Amino acid sequence: MDQIYHGADLTIVAAAGDNANFGLPGVGTTKRKKQQVVELERCTILSTGPDPVYETKQSSWASRGWTFQEASLSRRRLIFTEHQSWFECGQASWMESLGGLEHTTITEQAQVSPMKVLGPSCYRLLLTIPERPSAAVFSPSDPEISTCLDQFFRVVEEYSKRQLAFDNDALNAIAGICGHFQKSRPQVSYLLGIPYVPSPSDAGLEEKYFCYGLSWFHRSGSTSRRRNCFPSWTWAGWAGTVTWMTFRYDGERATRPKARRFHFESREGKPVPAAYYLNEFNPATHPLGGTDATLCFEAQLIPPKLFSCDGPLEIPNRPSSIWSSDDESEDESDDEKEDRR
Repeated sequence: MDQIYHGADLTIVAAAGDNANFGLPGVGTTKRKKQQVVELERCTILSTGPDPVYETKQSSWASRGWTFQEASLSRRRLIFTEHQSWFECGQASWMESLGGLEHTTITEQAQVSPMKVLGPSCYRLLLTIPERPSAAVFSPSDPEISTCLDQFFRVVEEYSKRQLAFDNDALNAIAGICGHFQKSRPQVSYLLGIPYVPSPSDAGLEEKYFCYGLSWFHRSGSTSRRRNCFPSWTWAGWAGTVTWMTFRYDGERATRPKARRFHFESREGKPVPAAYYLNEFNPATHPLGGTDATLCFEAQLIPPKLFSCDGPLEIPNRPSSIWSSDDESEDESDDEKEDRR
């Protein structure tokens, strides 16, 4: 779907009505809501109607999970609301109720800039991601990787606010966007919705960024519901809005994941090293990439006494630093446990 939407010259969006049979207002027999116009002797006063951006965001179309790719991947959109149609691309937007060059008697003197009445596009997150050269060796730096990962997190956060009729569509409805990130520079792949950066020469780098991808959570006060068709360790395993922790990717205060000894388990209970699996297997076709994938890892347990804040561990209550000894034994101790979910 990423190639279809991103390659289209124009995408027509039906943002009016509450079902697919409503039609396009102003086209055929589907009527639009009448614009209020007052004709005076020397001027015309008209109502522009509701803000089309707001009206679109409040529509049923904007609440559906499957239409998120349509909005995010399309380069140009002609959007029909109940009051008017409006156009947006990656640079600006225009609304029909204000008119355009048809109201200008001398087209050579027309100023186009003031007609960009709606400002930048409200669906331009993916349009700024550079595509990876098809035949080039690319060694991304931490800042470049972090920028691409942060964009992935923001996209999934917006997508998770939408509704799906069927739980097992949680990954299918965003597969086109994930495919777009796989062609980005640097490449961001994903396993059951969790992003990672492929690095055949550095297994530690893959596990590091996979660990970042696992650091999603539901904000306090939000509602969530388990999707049993996916593992609990992926955001796709839960219905509800998700967000990610804020990381420092480089420098002296960079976030350093303490999880180690990542591996997956096959259906027969056989351990498969995470780096080997992520590099050698196709998550879309291999059985281990199915909905029953078991993720195992070891990590230090942090005693509750190290936290001295009331309420949920979110900004401003979230601690910025937790000090621990770097002298960790490679042997499993009482402070280390294996997480299996």
